[in-house]
Amino acid sequence: MNRLIEKITKVFSYISAVIFAIIVVLVLSNIIGRTVFNSPIKGTVEVVQYGVMFCAGIVMCRSGLEERHISVTFLIDKYPKRIRAILIAFGKLLGTVVFGILGVIYITKISEAAQAGKLTDTFRLPFEYIYAIMAICFVTSALIFLYQFIVVLLAVGKKTPEIPGGEEADKIL
Repeated sequence: MNRLIEKITKVFSYISAVIFAIIVVLVLSNIIGRTVFNSPIKGTVEVVQYGVMFCAGIVMCRSGLEERHISVTFLIDKYPKRIRAILIAFGKLLGTVVFGILGVIYITKISEAAQAGKLTDTFRLPFEYIYAIMAICFVTSALIFLYQFIVVLLAVGKKTPEIPGGEEADKIL
């Protein structure tokens, strides 16, 4: 399971890197076009808005997997391993719930946007595509946090290498 999650989130990270590179090139080109040729590139603002949103949503999955999100370790590290595991499990459960709710919100917005025929301002792209991408990002993040919650929960009171995903729990703890 760890390998599958690793591969999926790695692909997401590459997609995010490509999107971010496009944003950087587009913004630089727009600046040059605006200052030198007095001709900005149409749609730059829209590409940057949705591109950054996608980058954040896509990378969120990887950062959750690699434990690169903000944490307050100086508080948690003072507790014994079992209490630490309980606190971390609670955080993973909270992440599962929050990202799951966000995923459901975006899933419901897909049909609303499709029925309303809502389009982006410049490129006239259907909003349901944007909502679908964000829904995939949030649901994937919720599933990763759920998996980590289960791994840490199983680790509470046990020697972690003996349980499935135990090595992962040791990294988290």
